[in-house]
Amino acid sequence: MSEIGEFDSIASDVPTVCLQAVELGKEVLEIIVDTKAGIDEQGKMARTMGFKLFKKYAKMPIEDWIQYAKDLVPEIEKWVKLIEKGDNPTLDSISEAKIKLADLKENYIGTAKMAGRFLKGEELKDALDGLTFSENRIGLLIQAIEFLEKN
Repeated sequence: MSEIGEFDSIASDVPTVCLQAVELGKEVLEIIVDTKAGIDEQGKMARTMGFKLFKKYAKMPIEDWIQYAKDLVPEIEKWVKLIEKGDNPTLDSISEAKIKLADLKENYIGTAKMAGRFLKGEELKDALDGLTFSENRIGLLIQAIEFLEKN
């Protein structure tokens, strides 16, 4: 559990949103790593298709996404420290992240739309719950970045 507890929306004050942004950055990395692990567990054909579809929707291969997310977390932390010091930082890498994260979010939306073709019953429900959770966390990170850019 994070130091700020569980949350399902962005706060309205800068210090809390700073903490949320860092936490969400770490969660997004974990989501991508878990996604890769899930695809890796599939049979050869499903694995090949899973990686292809991820790249199609997220606009980068999953390995590149993992590295991008690993690099993004310290960038968010640096940006947050500047905000906490009272600076008004403009880091292009953070603004660029919103665009890339929107692509990543699109992967989970697209996958959710296709899940019904391959899964049924409880398996489908579980998959959709996970995909929705992933989509929501990525969306919250985008919202946190937008909030901090404006405030």
